[in-house]
Amino acid sequence: VNVVESDESFTLQLSPEDPNAVIGSGAGTATVTISEDSNDVATFGFNPTTYDGEEGDEVMVTVELMEGTLEREVVLNVRSSDGTATEPGDYGVVNMNLMFDESTSDNTFSISLVNDVNVVESDESFTLQLSPEDPNAVIGSGA
Repeated sequence: VNVVESDESFTLQLSPEDPNAVIGSGAGTATVTISEDSNDVATFGFNPTTYDGEEGDEVMVTVELMEGTLEREVVLNVRSSDGTATEPGDYGVVNMNLMFDESTSDNTFSISLVNDVNVVESDESFTLQLSPEDPNAVIGSGA
């Protein structure tokens, strides 16, 4: 199971059962750390992967955890990139971080589409890019 979690540790302590046994100074305890398995990844993506809206609308966009389990916070960055639509004349710029944790399986945010009053133009588009800030988070194909 893909579980993205923080490193965990525990302490071992030696204690002699024989009253004549002595543990050397500083040698009676040891700490064991269990590191995050680099194969445990959480996969994220946009759902759906295409959105439509009219000028003047607020488009609601959803990013979700598609596969895996989280036991710690993971941060994803969402950024807009101009296509035939350009910011700020056609849409409100997007550059934000989304936080996910064990209680968050999706995040929704809005993008403002600018109403070009008295301007007749064809349909336009722009791209949203999703990138993980965490090496154990990946973006699903087509997201």
